[in-house]
Amino acid sequence: MIPGAAKNQVVAVAEGILKVKIHAQPEKGKANDELLHFLAELLNLRKSSLTVVQGLTSRNKLVAVSGCATEELTARLQVLGAVKK
Repeated sequence: MIPGAAKNQVVAVAEGILKVKIHAQPEKGKANDELLHFLAELLNLRKSSLTVVQGLTSRNKLVAVSGCATEELTARLQVLGAVKK
């Protein structure tokens, strides 16, 4: 995640890893919150189904997804080009 960007956007995808620019600044959890909101919209999920489980204060984060089958999540990421078919 790259905080402080002009707009929220996915700038790169490779092997299930997303490189995301987030508009919010990295202070008081604002960037993490906006990241989860952006990913929820992008993947058509509820924000409550996403959780940062590793890297709360790091640019590299591990986000857990609940309430979505692995196959469905993989299909949604394929649309973004994040995983190979």
